[in-house]
Amino acid sequence: MQSSTGLNRKLAACCYGGASSNGVRPRYPRYMTHIELRGVRVHNLKEINLRLPLGKLIAITGVSGAGKSSLAFDTLVAEGQRRYIETFAPSARQFLERIERPDAEGIEHLPAAVAFRADESFPSRATLGTLTETDDLLRMLFARLGQTFCPQCAALLTARTPDDVCHELLSLPEGRRFVVAFPAKASSRESWQQLGFVRAITASAPAAKGPQQQVADRSDANTLLWVVVDRLIAGKTDAARLLESVGQAFLHGSEQCVVLLETTADSVTKNAEQPARTVEWDGRLWELLRYSRERTCFGCGVEFPLLEPDLFNFDSPIGACEQCCGSGTIEAQRATKVCAACDGLRLNSFANCVREAATGKNIAMWRQTPINDVSEFLRQWENGLSEVDRGFVANLFTEAVSRLRVLIELGLGYLTLGRSPQSLSRGERQRARFAALMAKRLDNALYVLDEPSSGLHHAEQQRVLQAIQRLQQAGNTVVMIEHLQSFINAADEVIDLGPGAGRDGGRVVFQGSVAELSLCAESLTAEYLRRHDQQTSELVTAPPPSHWLKLSGVRLHNVRGIDVEFPLGVLCAVTGVSGAGKSSLIEQTLYPALCQQFKVPCAIEPVGEFSGLTGAHLIDAVVFVDSAPMRRSSRTNAATVLSLYGELRRLFAETTEAKVKNFSARHFSFNSADGGRCPRCRGLGSIEIDMQFLANLSVTCPECHGSRFQ
Repeated sequence: MQSSTGLNRKLAACCYGGASSNGVRPRYPRYMTHIELRGVRVHNLKEINLRLPLGKLIAITGVSGAGKSSLAFDTLVAEGQRRYIETFAPSARQFLERIERPDAEGIEHLPAAVAFRADESFPSRATLGTLTETDDLLRMLFARLGQTFCPQCAALLTARTPDDVCHELLSLPEGRRFVVAFPAKASSRESWQQLGFVRAITASAPAAKGPQQQVADRSDANTLLWVVVDRLIAGKTDAARLLESVGQAFLHGSEQCVVLLETTADSVTKNAEQPARTVEWDGRLWELLRYSRERTCFGCGVEFPLLEPDLFNFDSPIGACEQCCGSGTIEAQRATKVCAACDGLRLNSFANCVREAATGKNIAMWRQTPINDVSEFLRQWENGLSEVDRGFVANLFTEAVSRLRVLIELGLGYLTLGRSPQSLSRGERQRARFAALMAKRLDNALYVLDEPSSGLHHAEQQRVLQAIQRLQQAGNTVVMIEHLQSFINAADEVIDLGPGAGRDGGRVVFQGSVAELSLCAESLTAEYLRRHDQQTSELVTAPPPSHWLKLSGVRLHNVRGIDVEFPLGVLCAVTGVSGAGKSSLIEQTLYPALCQQFKVPCAIEPVGEFSGLTGAHLIDAVVFVDSAPMRRSSRTNAATVLSLYGELRRLFAETTEAKVKNFSARHFSFNSADGGRCPRCRGLGSIEIDMQFLANLSVTCPECHGSRFQ
């Protein structure tokens, strides 16, 4: 399966051809000026015809149930995505969800569509960084530029090539003696003796002073030796010979090389990468330097794994903490606790021991740093790189800073990339979704937005509107379902559906500019806009409450030990910008506290702490109503959602005709196998036909004709 990033790139390449060679973004072909819709009959739409201008910001308005989603999502998005999937090979399409062709006479000049729904859920392990794909870029940067440290002794570990070692040795002072060798066990002496290597130094203990010794036959088989490849003098050895000797050492030393530098006790090199060690051999004191193609700690024997992006991915077995499998938490005695192995950072010890040079932080620390600071850290990191390294990763830095800038412009700079979307407020989640949408960076696409102003404080609405306008100015067509006047006024064109809902809707009441909409007498939206312009705010004075519900010592997220009193018997509003703590106070503390008081189950997590609750005896029950979408299945309808279907089944079972036929309530259920559901379609009303390598075909059941009953 391709990643979302790969699919996005394929989508851009297939449908739009990417950017031109001169950097100018491509536009729609000249013959494509409008999206043509003819005879659309999706849901309650009554064979409407529309021409939507490409490259514009279009608002779809109307009362709830007028057909806005049917037009925007069930027609434009469904057909756009269906056509994109049709470009895949049949063998690939069988693994993708089948999208029905919208019921319409014709749809032409439709770009590939990207949908933005306010009620979409997030993956349980997602973070703000993974949603915007910023985390992918950081992982690549750490894999390319990260400095590795030993998990046990914290020594700096560096992978070296023969060229690196030669470059270092060529810079030695002229006349300094050094020996190139490789490590080997004494038990393997016959193999390297046959290759012509006849001298070795015992690594475990200094050799006795005296002339050069050949390898002693009495050496223990497990004794570590340094087999001498060449003895050289700095300034008197050409680079070719040195490179060949070092290369031989790496070749025969299992990708490791040892260099002995002639030295004195007072002139031992201070090196943070490997502790200084000296040996005495051939009557001289030698400083020991070890090199490896791999990141190996010679003091602890730790071999660091290959630096790759998956090492920093908590969703990969390569990088995830072994104890908590990358979740950061563990279940203990039916309680969720922070994982002690990774301290909630979700990564294993190797990943946490890779740091960047500018701040010395690992990627887990970056994920816990406010986005405003991460953007600045990236600039410091890039400025501290060499020209060579900067050339390799310049695009990664540019793209990462660009995506962080989107989050900052949307007012989310105070959040961290490691923050779970589940813990965000509704307004923060809305903007996080929009940031993820803008991260796709497509050209000439059709973006369809479902009430982008929903859940936003007035102070945040303008930020989102400006981001939408930038999306359109980049060469895309943006269609948004909206009710808010400021968003409607910003549209280049308005399509008003209605005039009513359900059967009374589904018609195009108006299409044109915002100025022209105000003159439309039939449009309820126009009437609302006219009234809104004429309205003056009036303060409503409520009677003083006589009873209060008091919650003390509330602590959760950014709510820190506050005491709140809620008036009873009145309509009480809790306000504030997104992220101010409204949901933490009401949804995650007050509601669970009342559920605990009335001994009713509560599925809210996490639950805030509080020190006291008074006044609960003055109320009889608590009901929580939020904006989460209802759970739906292929068997769900309005009657089942509203719990009316059970009553209807009982009423039908009590009729005289039902009693004569000995029918019970289950005979009027399309879910009951031994009831009255159609045996052919099993109460679904339709049958899926397996088309092998093509998408399955859904047809109306020929036995019940879609009624779902026998």
